[in-house]
This record gives sequence, C-alpha cells and structure tokens, in this order.
Amino acid sequence: MRFDGAPPPGWSPISPYEAGEGGATAVWVRDAERYSERASTITVLERIVSATADLEQLAEDLVAVWRKGTTELTVTRSEHIAMGTYGMDVEYTTDGVQALLRKTYLSMAVPSTDGSYLLELVLDTPFYQHTITRTEFTSFVKSISVQP
Repeated sequence: MRFDGAPPPGWSPISPYEAGEGGATAVWVRDAERYSERASTITVLERIVSATADLEQLAEDLVAVWRKGTTELTVTRSEHIAMGTYGMDVEYTTDGVQALLRKTYLSMAVPSTDGSYLLELVLDTPFYQHTITRTEFTSFVKSISVQP
C-alpha cells in the first residue's frame, strides 16, 4: 500500500531526518515559519499493524513517546472518528520553545493482505498558529488516497 496526497500551498518537503522524524515517510514544513523558533510541520508515517490492532492504544503509545521530549503534555481530544479512523489533539511545552505547542493526530487503518495498513498524520504547530494550520492540514487530509 502507498499513500498519495498533495501538501497544502505554502508547505515544502524536508527530509524526515532534518525534521527529527527519522521513521517518517514524508515531512512538510510551512514556508512562512520555516526559519522561526518553531515551524509548523506535517508528518506522515506508514506501517503495517495487526488486523485487530487497537487504534486508541496505538495513539496512546505514540503519546508516551511524545511525552519524553516535553516538559508538560495534555491530551485535549481523543476519539474514534469513524470505523478505522482515530483522532487526537495534544498540547505541550518544551524547554527549547517559549510558545505552547499543539499536535493534531489522525490515523487511518486500511485492511490489507498482511494485516492493516496504518497511515498516521501529525500536524505539529505553535498553538497561536493552530487555526490557520489546521485548515491547511484538513485540505491535505482531503487530498489523500491510498493505493494498493
């Protein structure tokens, strides 16, 4: 399986390693913030999981990883959106950035012959930019297709 999607206008691809996301398939950075203290990013992760995988538990596992790099992290939304789709918002702070930050997480499980193809999308943005970047993230999500 493979995903295809068009990043929002004003977002450019960067190396996952440059973004600190070595396991990611792709990362885009918002051009207007590229050289700011904390630029907004969209990260795409892909993996195969068990056909019976619990999307909520997988999201909680990811929160545990995120928590290690923060000074404070609060889950503000966590819910099943539709069959095979899970969403979550977290707010957090780090030592290196003055602003409150927010991650919006969306996972989609697509049945495959090897289990389930899991597509995970993460918008990571300063809280004060969230209204704008979430609209752009939503346009990206709507452009996504998954091909066998």
